[in-house]
Amino acid sequence: MAREPRVLAIDAGGTMTDTFIVDREGAFVVGKAQTTPEDEARGFMDSTRDALRYWDLDVEAAMPAVVSGIYSGTAMLNRLLERKGRRVGLIVTGGMEDMLRLERGIQTYLGYPYSDRLHVATHYHVPTPEVDQVQAMMAQS
Repeated sequence: MAREPRVLAIDAGGTMTDTFIVDREGAFVVGKAQTTPEDEARGFMDSTRDALRYWDLDVEAAMPAVVSGIYSGTAMLNRLLERKGRRVGLIVTGGMEDMLRLERGIQTYLGYPYSDRLHVATHYHVPTPEVDQVQAMMAQS
């Protein structure tokens, strides 16, 4: 049966990069490779190749059929929250400014113990995020 990959979803975690590929019929495969923070494209492609090998497809044959891509970069989110790497700007939806300060993406607490849930509200890092400085400048103008 010829597979038609349609959706490619990638999560580049701190240790491993996971790829999920879904075909036109809803069947899926999962690939895994070492995360490569120095060049995330390598981990991305290695993980994608690992998933596609289950369907005997190569990247060149599969990627043109993909119509939707999802990237969930835990490694990228960690670098942003830890303020490591290149300086970047961050555009945040109005009312969601505290998400950076809370150091959480959209997550669920189902199954987490109370101590872990409490950690979100009580854990602070020094120095405070530059978001404080930007908010102070905006309040002055």
